[in-house]
Amino acid sequence: MGEDLAVNYLEVRGFTIVMRNFKVTLGRNSVGARITGEIDIIAVNEDILYFVEVKTRRSETFNIPQITVNLRKRRQIDRVGSRYKRIFGLRKVATTVLVVSITISEQGAKPVIWMERF
Repeated sequence: MGEDLAVNYLEVRGFTIVMRNFKVTLGRNSVGARITGEIDIIAVNEDILYFVEVKTRRSETFNIPQITVNLRKRRQIDRVGSRYKRIFGLRKVATTVLVVSITISEQGAKPVIWMERF
């Protein structure tokens, strides 16, 4: 539900959605297990490719949603984004990371949507 809300939010603001839930293998860990990464939404707007992480929460009681995109998650998004650009021959295309935070209240009120560029 959160990703659908994020897609609508982005489209209303002029973004074109290129892909959703792009997954790729990044390698293997020390015991040989496959490490994968995912980007929730890939979008384009004004010649910039956006890698969008969507965070949805029921409340902001413990933390605001975007705070969960820490350095480790940001590095994973960067790695997956680099792989996406390499696969599709987009190495010279400008990119940036967006976090779309959605808070859906328990009372059924309109969701609060917030976007931040990283």
